Amino acid sequence: SYHVFSCMKRFIDIYEYPTDQDYDMRTYTKSNLPSKEDIYFDNVDFKYEDNYIFSNTNFKISYNKINVLRGANGVGKTTAVYLLSKYYRVNKGMIKYGDLDLNDISTKLWRKKISICFQENYLFSGTVIENIRYGLREMTDKEIIKTNKLIGIDHFFSSLPNGYYTTITSKNINNYSLGRLISINRAILTKAG
Repeated sequence: SYHVFSCMKRFIDIYEYPTDQDYDMRTYTKSNLPSKEDIYFDNVDFKYEDNYIFSNTNFKISYNKINVLRGANGVGKTTAVYLLSKYYRVNKGMIKYGDLDLNDISTKLWRKKISICFQENYLFSGTVIENIRYGLREMTDKEIIKTNKLIGIDHFFSSLPNGYYTTITSKNINNYSLGRLISINRAILTKAG
């Protein structure tokens, strides 16, 4: 039947789609990748099935500047972040880091160079400091607290009932401010770049 054929075709498409490992076997992997480059969306096309999200799209993300993607729901803000993170690949055009095509940079190396804070943030059961440390397992409590003092956000966490050791519960797990601050804190502590 057509449904079986369509499912089989999708399975083959997914099976034959290059993995990050396939791309990384032929990409720029030097750890001394330039660190002070602008990022360019250069005539980028991207679509989900037949629905174009970007068509011949151009914009620049400036190094050492605050860059904001804004717009109405469904215009492609999250898709742009996924493309930038190399979770998706452009259909046409390229994303450039300086003069380099983003596809020529190792995915693993690239993701160490970027930090992203989404509007929606997720907290996990455990303490505040465990949530901050998510993805930063090598950092000690002392290093996290010291860094937060240096960047001026320690007072927020210290003012919680048990400070950094306040347990995330069903009452505070949906706290927008706490989630946002923890997400920003994670991004800063990754020392991307």
